[in-house]
Amino acid sequence: MNFARCLRPNALFCRNLRNEGAFHSSRTSCIIFRDAEYVKEKKQVFDLENGAIESRRYLLRSDGFGFSVQHAILRQQQSATLRYQNHVVAVMVTQGEGEMRVISPHNKKKAASQEHPSYKLSSGSFFALNAAETVEIEAMTKELHLVSVLNPPLVGPEQRNENGVFTMIDEDGVERESYDHNIVRRLFEPPESLRSGTIMKDDPLF
Repeated sequence: MNFARCLRPNALFCRNLRNEGAFHSSRTSCIIFRDAEYVKEKKQVFDLENGAIESRRYLLRSDGFGFSVQHAILRQQQSATLRYQNHVVAVMVTQGEGEMRVISPHNKKKAASQEHPSYKLSSGSFFALNAAETVEIEAMTKELHLVSVLNPPLVGPEQRNENGVFTMIDEDGVERESYDHNIVRRLFEPPESLRSGTIMKDDPLF
């Protein structure tokens, strides 16, 4: 089967294996393809930081991959302060130049004895935040494009609240500034396709 021909723009394409000798009739092979037009039509584009950032959200929690993917565009001579208290995030710069300054490191003892680091950003630059760091990002060119992956995944409309925290929304739709261990397992769920593991995935019966 030629997947390239089967995929329609902006579609979730699922190939059901019921008629292909699969033991479990519910098993499917799915590919998600989305473009900027689709994201706008689905109202998954948000202006953040008083218009300094346009955030396009391509993959959400409801897609069942265990993470979300965003494309953020920071405009020239604009800066954005981001505090990831509830998420781990990995970011790749795909276009433009800018600077990232760490203004509130998680390790406060270290911060007291050292200057806050800053990093030049350009196409191919990568950074990841694994705790409660607060960073300020400034665009030095007309636009600075950042593609990021978040865990727990975004539901869709999350943004910074009045305390500067990037909030999260739990499975009940409640927006939270923080959370405890009681709901961690519900927030950090494995991808739908891997919930039963992979040990039998290549077995002919499956």
